[in-house]
Amino acid sequence: MNCQHVTYETLIAYVTNDLDKHEAVAVMNHIASCDQCSKARQHLDTLRSLMCTDDSQEPPQRILCQAFSIFTTENPRFSELALRS
Repeated sequence: MNCQHVTYETLIAYVTNDLDKHEAVAVMNHIASCDQCSKARQHLDTLRSLMCTDDSQEPPQRILCQAFSIFTTENPRFSELALRS
């Protein structure tokens, strides 16, 4: 079977509800039939959940700045998403 996997960027946007309805439905349909992308989505769901709930230690500001710069440099769309948060 020739499978066109969903990009990691798109999976992140799907998990964070940042896709429009048409894109979200397309990703949902693909995930339903692709074990690899389904597992990646589950991993992202778990990671996001842990990041949102683990407040046991505040990360150093320089690490947050480095992570932010990586995402915004790699993809300007993430800077738009971060500004909405």
